[in-house]
Amino acid sequence: MIEQFDKKEDFHDTLPKNNNKNNKNIIEQKLRNDGKINDDIYLNITQLITKYKYSVEVYEVITPDGYVIKIFRIPGNGAVVFLMHGLISSADDWISGGVESGLAYLLAQLGYDVWMGNARGNKHSRSNIYIDPSEKKFWDFSFHEIGMIDVPTMIDFVLEKTNKSSLIYIGHSQGTTAFFIMCSLRPEYNKKITLMISLSPVAWLSHMKSPVLNILKPFYGELVFLASALGVVEVVQDSRVLRGLQKMFCGDKWKILKKYGSLTPPSYPVEKITAPVALFYGEGDWLSDVSDAQILKSRLPNLVEFYRVDDENFSHFDFIYAADTKNLLLANILRLIKKIH
Repeated sequence: MIEQFDKKEDFHDTLPKNNNKNNKNIIEQKLRNDGKINDDIYLNITQLITKYKYSVEVYEVITPDGYVIKIFRIPGNGAVVFLMHGLISSADDWISGGVESGLAYLLAQLGYDVWMGNARGNKHSRSNIYIDPSEKKFWDFSFHEIGMIDVPTMIDFVLEKTNKSSLIYIGHSQGTTAFFIMCSLRPEYNKKITLMISLSPVAWLSHMKSPVLNILKPFYGELVFLASALGVVEVVQDSRVLRGLQKMFCGDKWKILKKYGSLTPPSYPVEKITAPVALFYGEGDWLSDVSDAQILKSRLPNLVEFYRVDDENFSHFDFIYAADTKNLLLANILRLIKKIH
């Protein structure tokens, strides 16, 4: 049954007030007074977090198939919040907006215990104890393995480290896909999720408007053949692009036939997801179209919110990079967290 939360207590007064003199506003972070780009562009994730006076911890977990994955933590005394990035991305996404807009910073300012995961093959997880990234086998994965292996491995580690039985999961784009895979095929993880907040959910792509991806669809086979012929193993620094497109658009037909006995891989049974899920969507999202979000909404048995961001042009990457994240997203995220807790 779909339960809509009571309409709406105003949480804007609970948003973090940035009184730290070291925390500049979003414009000041990007530009010095002399107009030059500031030093932040040369800093990595841990350097940026510490520069703005937050504590940071770094952990490595090893998946059952040998991938070494880094997890970043901004420790706090509040509820555990696990953030999972989207396609061609990393944990860096959650701080890239700066201290006034980056969701990890905003949650940390309110005392939450913030953990930022990574998917195999990205800039923070380019290692495997059995195989080298130069080998084609290293890159033989898709979002299926991220959802079935990477995310559960990280969640188990975080819960053990914090001595908690469940956590709040916030995902963007592919980070939502990984969750839906995990909780539909590994149902024991539903009880480990207090609340899942899905920013730009990606589960169906039948109404995708992205002109670039739609143009690439008919030529995907040729792109794969060309990459293989040239000996290209990685694409755009992370071959999840290739694997993701492969799964989304046409699949490796021989592999699918061999594995499933059919040219069509089985669907993920999202109807089995019992964890409470909130879907946040934007009218201007070219990848996660509203119509596809509606399909997902109709399949989820424990949907607690279907929220339209109050900006008709809000797009796929605005969930991460918009300057007004605090007002457009955080107030409603806090409302949901309070309701569940």
